Amino acid sequence: FECVIDKVKFTKGCGVKGKTTPFSSKNKIVGKLSWKVDWPAKWKAIGITIEGAGKDHMSAGGSHDVAKQVCERVIGYPVPYPIAYEWLLIGGRKMSSSRGVGVSASEMLDILPPELIRFLMVRIKVNSQINFDPAEKDTIPVLFDEYQKAANAYFSKSDKDLARIFELSQIGNKIKKPPSVRFSVLSQWVQMPNMDGEIKKEGLEEWAKYARVWVERFAPEDQKFSVQKETPKEIQNLSKAQRDILHQISKELDKKWEAEDFQTKIYDLGKNLGLNGKDTFVAIYISLIGKDHGPKAAWLILSLDKEFVKKRFSDVAKA
Repeated sequence: FECVIDKVKFTKGCGVKGKTTPFSSKNKIVGKLSWKVDWPAKWKAIGITIEGAGKDHMSAGGSHDVAKQVCERVIGYPVPYPIAYEWLLIGGRKMSSSRGVGVSASEMLDILPPELIRFLMVRIKVNSQINFDPAEKDTIPVLFDEYQKAANAYFSKSDKDLARIFELSQIGNKIKKPPSVRFSVLSQWVQMPNMDGEIKKEGLEEWAKYARVWVERFAPEDQKFSVQKETPKEIQNLSKAQRDILHQISKELDKKWEAEDFQTKIYDLGKNLGLNGKDTFVAIYISLIGKDHGPKAAWLILSLDKEFVKKRFSDVAKA
């Protein structure tokens, strides 16, 4: 056998190699006890004093009742204090590795970081059922937001209970401060070209992996976008003022801009042409992504090749 290093995501592995046999001898007993006997045997071998289990194990006549009798009548060990907890449902289906149905832990790790899976569970009372449906529109973005809120409570010492939930969600002894950029914003960034530098600068490489999975597998269509290679046909609905704003923006592109400042500049340019904020940004979105909504316009524009944007806006303005 070999305990392979980094074979799976949920544990490191130690690299130990060796040989063993499934057969007992006079000097060594090997094998595996049946579940209902194995459980109490481990309690005594390890010295367990408290044990949680799903409500099915804790029900009358269930595994815990049998294990309790084995403890009291066979091995003479005090029964650990029992805690019955509810099930974690994924989209209404129970997680079950033994039956091969529902969603596995490894699949959960594909869509959420380990600390957010812990956060999902420890923030809820153990006797309350959790129904986590990643396909629901805002389930994952809201979970990331709530995790960041808990982190803020921990580092600012503003909410003791929420801070404790964040602390219990951590993997290992080191408390890691999460990124400050919201997951909903990050999910827009990963859809823009040339944003890898900004993602790295903000320390978002790890979360970006999960944002891409969310966009690919769970995001609703109104939150997905891509820069159109050809000028979208929807530009025919733009007003003269909306075409003029694109021309004005093009003249600003040779300057060096920070995204926040450029966003304000775009708004001001539109205002000078008598456009409200919505109509200003709709002109940009329709011209670039063929939709009437999208990410913050300045970030989108600055993520693209300057000459591409100039040509596209010029084509739209003249159309």
